[in-house]
Amino acid sequence: MKILTPLNTKPSQILHEIKDKEMLERPDKMRSAPSKKDKNLWCRYHNNHGHTTDNCESLKHAIEALIKRGHLRRYFDRREERREASPLAGQEGAQENAGVINTISGRIAEGGSSEQGRKAYAREVLTTMGPLAKRQKMEPAPAISFYDEDVGDTKTPHDDPLVVTLRVESFDMKRILVDNGSSAEVLFYEAFQKMSISFDRLCKIDTPLNRFINHPVVCEGIIALPVTVGTPPAQAKLMLDFVVVHVPSAYNMILGRTSLNQLRAVVSTYHMKMKFPTEHGVGEVKGDQRVARLCYMASCRNRAKETLMIGDLRDETKMERGKPTEDLMDIELYPRKQEKTARIGTGFSDDLKLKLVDLLRSYSDIFTWTASDMPGIDPKVITHKLNMDPLKKPVKQKKRTFAPERQSHTIVVLSDQPLGKVLQNPDASGRLVNWSVELGEFDIKYKPRVAIKAQALSDFVVECTVPEDPPQLVLSEVLNPWLLYVNGSSKVGSSGAGLIRISPEKFMIKYSLHFDFQASNNEAEYEALLAGIRLAHSLRVESLSVHSDSQLVVNHILDEYGAKDNRMALYLQAMKTEAAKLKNYSLSRLTSVDISKFFPSNIH
Repeated sequence: MKILTPLNTKPSQILHEIKDKEMLERPDKMRSAPSKKDKNLWCRYHNNHGHTTDNCESLKHAIEALIKRGHLRRYFDRREERREASPLAGQEGAQENAGVINTISGRIAEGGSSEQGRKAYAREVLTTMGPLAKRQKMEPAPAISFYDEDVGDTKTPHDDPLVVTLRVESFDMKRILVDNGSSAEVLFYEAFQKMSISFDRLCKIDTPLNRFINHPVVCEGIIALPVTVGTPPAQAKLMLDFVVVHVPSAYNMILGRTSLNQLRAVVSTYHMKMKFPTEHGVGEVKGDQRVARLCYMASCRNRAKETLMIGDLRDETKMERGKPTEDLMDIELYPRKQEKTARIGTGFSDDLKLKLVDLLRSYSDIFTWTASDMPGIDPKVITHKLNMDPLKKPVKQKKRTFAPERQSHTIVVLSDQPLGKVLQNPDASGRLVNWSVELGEFDIKYKPRVAIKAQALSDFVVECTVPEDPPQLVLSEVLNPWLLYVNGSSKVGSSGAGLIRISPEKFMIKYSLHFDFQASNNEAEYEALLAGIRLAHSLRVESLSVHSDSQLVVNHILDEYGAKDNRMALYLQAMKTEAAKLKNYSLSRLTSVDISKFFPSNIH
């Protein structure tokens, strides 16, 4: 339910005064049935019976819409705004005050960078908060309200921050975080560089930015930039001082309390919207929930990298071991054990050298060379651990069971590329790791491809050359012929066929044909048969068993049906001519089981 702005004039009087200005839109038709309308009540807004003008809800909401756009200011009821809340002290049911919790904040723009300026800024509020303090006169502004319609396409419930896009100088700046908990406007260094702003425009500042991260941040400087908020005509332009900081962030900019107070803006994170008064009504800026969540994910990734990367915790420049300033010599700590030695410098005198050797040999029991020399040491001291996030739950991989042929056969891959080194690279990432894991279950050996020798070429010619004399038909081919399954199909605009050829050794090959000419369904069936038999001829097949799903075509060829159509007769003659070239040939119709097995879907 919407809360309407209190008015100091009846809606009927407002309608009478503004009806000639054409400010109100034409109302929708009344939905109640004519028989149910009260003939004694008349609405001048709808020009119809049913209710009075002052009780017209459509008129009230139309007036509220005009007020929201900055019109009809003289009809506001200001009494509610001038009322001051009465103190709770002394009232019945008032609870005793347990204490005061102050807010920690810092301010750079107003207080300045000096201690004197900050004290003056604090005294200013002390001298203007008393009962006799004069309030600064401000122009009257329209009431700012948020309605259910303002939620729009925002997914609720949510806890996303308000991230907006504004016009900063001559750029459309995205990923701007609206933060009323920040006392300063912040421009991050990466966005500052992309704007190609001269460093001469930066004003140096000595005060660091506190409580921004875990430690104070030294600012690069302050820069004044024009910012445009909202869309015409309800638009506001203001000049803001931004603190430039050189820290990583998922955002480009942060708008703090300074800009929000200058705009007199009201922020609703629930509606993902910011509203502010302008000369042309209430302006508004809608936040982008998708960008807000992307910024959140990016911030989490950056934080994870900072805490988990070992390289960030080490300074490689300090890892270099010191070099001795003189030559070293080996001494034996144990007699007849040359592998257990220590090294000392050669710059000592002979007496000092003998004393040093005696001292080292007397304490030789504290030296260790292997792990077995250190009994009683806590394993935590010498145990290396993987750099893993302790908050992540470990995932146990399922045990894979492989077929016998996968376990007992070695696969040799010949390639002129270093596939083995690439897949076994420990620094690999992304898809390369996935492929390495998938292929790791097989016994694969990668070998370089060698040059093809003359013997390999001769073997290829012998095995793949078709003999000139046709082969003789043997009994095994008659008992176990080649199988051919065909299925033709036609629809509006296209036609085609599917072929399945099975060798006597049960080797299956599938073919898909697309015809560039328009053919009926029966013509497509004939074309499929002709293509299959001609393919058998090219392979020197002598014994062939053909199976077609067309009852008409099969009965045509078996002379059980007559071909009355001229085109069917031509197809039948061509089919018999091709079939006569085979020494052993049979034709039958596909069963429903064969159709569902070989052609589960239609041919397109």
